[in-house]
Amino acid sequence: ERQNWLETSEAERRILEDKFCKKTERLQNLERDMEQQKKQHSVTVDNLLLQTQNLETALKNERLVIVEERRKLAQLQHAYTCLFQDYDKKLKSEKQANHRRGEADTLANRLAEAEKALALKQDLID
Repeated sequence: ERQNWLETSEAERRILEDKFCKKTERLQNLERDMEQQKKQHSVTVDNLLLQTQNLETALKNERLVIVEERRKLAQLQHAYTCLFQDYDKKLKSEKQANHRRGEADTLANRLAEAEKALALKQDLID
């Protein structure tokens, strides 16, 4: 009976050792997989950080471009305002010059008519 119990115990011990070996091997495999996944995650995180930095740099550059474009727009608006004011002044001065020219022409015509009338009267007197 002891022999039978010893054999049963030995068989159970072998079964338990076999289970232990399999569990140990499974644990080692899982640890290797976990390490590999950690490395992959680390690479992924590094890539995402690099991508974030690149996007931040691109965003900063775009903001600089926008600031420069706004500055140029403000310059153009100022130049347009100045040109428009100059154009408006020129139109007004041309209008005044035309008005004065018209008055001068009218006065010259009246003077010519008066001279003709005076000449006619002078002829009549003579």
